[in-house]
Amino acid sequence: MQKEQVNTDVAQIDEEKNNKVESDIEEVLLEPRFKYSRILNNIPGILRKDMATCMAMHHKFAAVGSRSGNVYIIDHFGSLHPENTARHHRCPVTKISIDPTGSYFVSCSQDARISIGGITSFELSQIIDLKLAARSVAIDPDFTKRSSGHMFITGERNLLLHQRTFFGNYREKILYEVKARPSHCWINNETLAVGWYDTVSICVIIGSSDSQVVSSTERKGVEVHYVWKCDMYIADISFTLSDDKSCFWKEITVFGMKKTTVENPTQDECEMILALLEPEDSNTFTLTTEDRIEMYTCDRGNLTLFHMSSLPYENVYFLLGCQEFIEAQPCSADDRVRWYLENDMLRDAMQYANEHKAQLEHLDPVDIGKRYLSSLTKQKRFAEAAASLKAVCGRQKDLWEYYVNEFEQNNVVLQLAKYLPVRDPQLEPECYQCVLIAALYNHPVLFYNLIKVWNPDLFRVGAITDMAMKRIVHENVNPLSENDAVAIYRSLARLYLYERKYNKALMLYIMLNDKTVFQVIEKYQLFDLVKNDLTKLMDIDTNLTIRLLIENAGSLPTKTILTQLAMYPKLQMAYLNSLFERNEGEEFVDFAIGLYAENEPRLLLPFLRKTAVYDIAKAIDICEKKQYINEMVYLLGRSGNRMKALDLLVNKLGRIDSAIDFCRENDDSDLWNSLVDAAVKRPDHIMELLNTAGKYVNPLNIIEKIPEQMNIPGLRNLLVKILRDYELLVQMQLGSLQVTEADSNRLFAKYLSNRKRSIFIDFDQYCIVCRIALLLQREKPTDCRHTNCDIIVYSCGHSVHIHCLYIPHSDEQRITENGRCPMCYGLHLYGNG
Repeated sequence: MQKEQVNTDVAQIDEEKNNKVESDIEEVLLEPRFKYSRILNNIPGILRKDMATCMAMHHKFAAVGSRSGNVYIIDHFGSLHPENTARHHRCPVTKISIDPTGSYFVSCSQDARISIGGITSFELSQIIDLKLAARSVAIDPDFTKRSSGHMFITGERNLLLHQRTFFGNYREKILYEVKARPSHCWINNETLAVGWYDTVSICVIIGSSDSQVVSSTERKGVEVHYVWKCDMYIADISFTLSDDKSCFWKEITVFGMKKTTVENPTQDECEMILALLEPEDSNTFTLTTEDRIEMYTCDRGNLTLFHMSSLPYENVYFLLGCQEFIEAQPCSADDRVRWYLENDMLRDAMQYANEHKAQLEHLDPVDIGKRYLSSLTKQKRFAEAAASLKAVCGRQKDLWEYYVNEFEQNNVVLQLAKYLPVRDPQLEPECYQCVLIAALYNHPVLFYNLIKVWNPDLFRVGAITDMAMKRIVHENVNPLSENDAVAIYRSLARLYLYERKYNKALMLYIMLNDKTVFQVIEKYQLFDLVKNDLTKLMDIDTNLTIRLLIENAGSLPTKTILTQLAMYPKLQMAYLNSLFERNEGEEFVDFAIGLYAENEPRLLLPFLRKTAVYDIAKAIDICEKKQYINEMVYLLGRSGNRMKALDLLVNKLGRIDSAIDFCRENDDSDLWNSLVDAAVKRPDHIMELLNTAGKYVNPLNIIEKIPEQMNIPGLRNLLVKILRDYELLVQMQLGSLQVTEADSNRLFAKYLSNRKRSIFIDFDQYCIVCRIALLLQREKPTDCRHTNCDIIVYSCGHSVHIHCLYIPHSDEQRITENGRCPMCYGLHLYGNG
C-alpha cells in the first residue's frame, strides 16, 4: 500500500502567508482526531488523465466516477480492479450507489442514463435511459433479493422510484417533487443528517399521528431535533459512533470549504475543512476538531467537485477532489503525542503518553516526561516539576535519585518533601537526609512533620539527631522563632524514641508540656521512668495523669502517690475518686472525707451517701469541728443517734420540714413523739406538722399538747381542712367497701350458677378409685361388685362408685361423708393400690 502524508493545519493561522491579515482574536487550538494520507498506487495515474466527479464507499472497495463517464472500482489501497472498471456513461458521472452486499452499483450521469453495473454478479446489469437526466441515485438495500423488485431511486426535478418488472424493464413512480438536492447521510433507519449550504440539520422520521388518515401506505413525519449554522459551505456530511449505548451517534462529521476561502480565491489550491460538531442543544454545538486540508481544484467556487464518503463503524473517512483521493484515519497514540509535542503542550503529551503506554509503538513515555521536566526546570517552575515526578519516574529508583540530585543542585530540594516515595521504590538514605537537613535549616515545622511521618528506616537517625542538636546549639548564630524551636525539640524527642533513648525523649516532652508524653509512656511502658515526676505530669494534664496512675497502680503504692500530691489536694481527691470507682482504696476513705471537708464541702454529703465504708465517729468529729449540720444529721442518723439528729434539725437549723422527712425515713413512734414535743413550742412548727404529718401522727395528739395561751394563726382553717380530709377518707373507704361487696356477690352468684349445671356421664368415664367404667354395657362382662351400684358425681367433675368409698380410718370417713372428692383431697382409698 502506498500512501503520502498530507500536511494539515489544525485551527491555527498560517503565519507564513504574508497576504493574510492577522486576526485580533486568538483562535483556539483544537486537537486533531485524524491523520490524512493521499491514496497512491493506481489513483494518481487515473486522476491525471480523467478527473474524478463522485465516489461511493463499500467496506471492501470504492467506486469512483469520472468526467469521461468511467466508473473505476478500486480497493482501499488505491489498486485498480480493471475487470470491474468500464465506461458506463457518455458524460460525467454525477452519483454512484452501491448495494450493501457489494454485488451491484447504480450510477447516473448527465447523459440521462442509469447504469446498473455488476461487481461480483452480472445477472441484473442493465443500462436504462431516462426522459430527464438524474443528478442523484440511491439503490435499495434489498436490491439483490429476488422478491424485492430490484428498486432504486433517482432525483432531479422529481424523486422517482424505479422498480423492475417481470419483463426486465423498469417502471417509474413519482414519490416527491424535489426543489433542492442537499447532502445527507442516514445515521440509522430513523435518523438522518442533512447538510445544505452552511446549515446542518438532524432529523428523525416518525409515524403520523393523524388517526383519520386511512391509507395502505403508512404516513411518515419529520421532526427536526438540531439546526446548526456553520462557518463553512458543506460539501458532504457523515457522523461518528457513540460509546454511549443510549445514543447511536456522537458527532456530526462535516466536509466543506471555509467561507473566507470562497470569498478570497487564490491560485489553484483551496483550503478544505473536515470538522466534528458535538451537540450542546438544539441550536448550538461544540467544535471538537477542525482540520484544514490543502486540496487541488480547477474551480474554487464549485463545491460539487469535492466529496466525502465514510465507513463510520471503522471510523475511516475518504475525501475526493478533482485529482486526489485522501484517506482520513483516527490518529494513533503516537500521532496524538507528536501533535502535543509539536505544539509545545508537553504536559498534555506526558499525561496522554502515561495513560496510553500500551498503545504507543515508537515513543517512550519516560523520554517525554524527561523533556517536560527539563522544560519546567529551565523555566524555574520547580513546584510543577516536583508534582510531575511521580508520573515520570514511576518505580525507577535511579531516575528518582537523579532528580533529587538535580533539585538539590538548584537549592529547591524542599519541593520534593511531599512527593518522595517511601517504598516501591525506597531511595538511598542520602536522598531523604538532604530533604530533612534543608527542612531543618529552612522550615523546622516541615522538619518535624517529616520526622513524624517518615519511617526511621529511610534515613540515618543518628546523623539527623546530631544535625538537630547542632541547630539548637548554634541558635545564637541563627536565631529561631518560638514555633521553630518547639518543632525542633519535638523532632528531637521523636528521634530519641527511634534511638531508644527514652529518658531524653520523656525529659523533652515534659519540658514542652506536650501531651504526647502520655502516649509514649503507654506505648513503651515507661511509667517507672516518670513515677517521681507526677506533679509535672499533673501540670500537663490532670485527667491523663490520674488515668496513668490507675493503670499502673501496682507500680507505685497509693500512699506514695498521695504523698507526692500533698500540695495538690484536689488532685488527691480526683485520684482517690478514680480508685473508689474501681472498688479500690477503701483504707483511704476517711482520708478522703477530710479532703472533702477541707476543699469541697458541697460534695461531702453526696460522698457520704455514696460511700458505705468509713469510720462514722471520725466523720462526725470532722463535721462537728466544721459545723456541717446537714452532714452531722446524716451521720447521726446512720449511727443510731436519731434523737440528737432530730434535735439538730429542729433547734439548730430550724428546719421542721427536714425533721418531718427524717422521721418519715426512720418511721419510729418515739421519734415522732419527740418531734411533736419540740414542735409545739413554735406556732409555725405546729402548723407545718399538722399540715404534712397527718398520715403518720394522730392530729389529736398534736392538738392536745398545744399550750392553751398560744396564738396560732390559721389554726381554725387548718383544723377544718383536716376534718374534711378525714371525711373524704371515710367516704372513700365506704365506697371501696361497697365496690368490694358488689364484686364478691357477683363472683359468688357466678360460682353457684356453675355448681347448678348438669354433669354428663358417658360410657368412657371411669371411677377414680377402681378405674372401672361407671356405666356398664350389657354385652360386656361385668364386675359383680358393681352391679346395680350407686354413683357419686362431685362438682369438680370426678365420679366414683359408692362401694369404693369404704375407708377404715375415722378422719378420712369424715372427709368422705362431707362430700369432698377423694381425688382432689388426696385420700388413700381402696382400689388405688
